[in-house]
Amino acid sequence: MRRYSRLAIVLSHVSSEGALSSENDVVQLTNGNTTVEVSDFENALRMLPPGSEVAVVAQGTVGNKTVHNISRIIRESNVFVTLDLSAVTEFSRVVESPFQNNGQLLAIHFPNNLLSINPRAFAGCKALSSVIIPSTVTCIGAQAFAGCLQLHHLEFKNPSGWKCEGKAVEDLTSPFENPSKFIFEESSFYSSGLTK
Repeated sequence: MRRYSRLAIVLSHVSSEGALSSENDVVQLTNGNTTVEVSDFENALRMLPPGSEVAVVAQGTVGNKTVHNISRIIRESNVFVTLDLSAVTEFSRVVESPFQNNGQLLAIHFPNNLLSINPRAFAGCKALSSVIIPSTVTCIGAQAFAGCLQLHHLEFKNPSGWKCEGKAVEDLTSPFENPSKFIFEESSFYSSGLTK
């Protein structure tokens, strides 16, 4: 798998339909010391050789339709993506589960103000290997990571105070043991999810 160091997306504008606007967005593809500016995110991913692994960093305002559009573009690409949303300055509520069954998503870094993870949010993401849950999250929906068989690292920034069906849960401090509690049908939190 060929690795590219960084693909930066600066979302400076979101159209009224929520599409990534190539007219106002800045997309830079960086590999080592070389940076190329590309007209839009979809074209940037198309430029990469199939099977490449790329880190995508989003900045600016990201709303529900934009998140769905980013996921669609990643899903339809031929590359594997680590999506970093931690630099997003404004993040509105995401409805439904835009990343469900996205086989091209390797890892995701959430915005620092994320409050909840939807039921089945990442179900069927067969390449997903790493997730870090921000301390602001107070709810993880049922089957959020169902079938994510490559998920080897699930870290909770605040592992204490979680409940499952009203009862305090076991220790969530080990990011390497946590995935097994979520990904299989017989797992501890598969059907019920977690709340604080």
